[in-house]
Amino acid sequence: MQWTRIELPGGGRVCIANLHASAGLPERAALEALAAAETAVELSGSDPLVLGGDFNLRPARDPRPFAALRERFSLAEPTAPHAIDHLLVRGLRTVEHPRRLPASERELTEPDGLRIRLSDHAPVVGNFVR
Repeated sequence: MQWTRIELPGGGRVCIANLHASAGLPERAALEALAAAETAVELSGSDPLVLGGDFNLRPARDPRPFAALRERFSLAEPTAPHAIDHLLVRGLRTVEHPRRLPASERELTEPDGLRIRLSDHAPVVGNFVR
């Protein structure tokens, strides 16, 4: 997991944590997600937190890890029932629920025409305010 605290223009702070949990091992991925959340919440203190990344967990298959993240760490609902990439927030109000970007929005075209794909996964975006 990577974690950082960002100073916002005009004052205030928000903490961002990014996780890539183990693939193909849902029990291990669930433990990693819970450990990451615990560490991120501890480091963040009272500052708002966005915990995101490739959790390699689908809420539709097993909602228990997401229920634990919500109950133990006050993290918001997962991105989508069948998604493995999530943005979970604490201490922020959701303006736009996290969603996967369509393929057309995850590629950039350079001035010379070269196309760059941002990720092998569809990036997840959301809109949150304090």
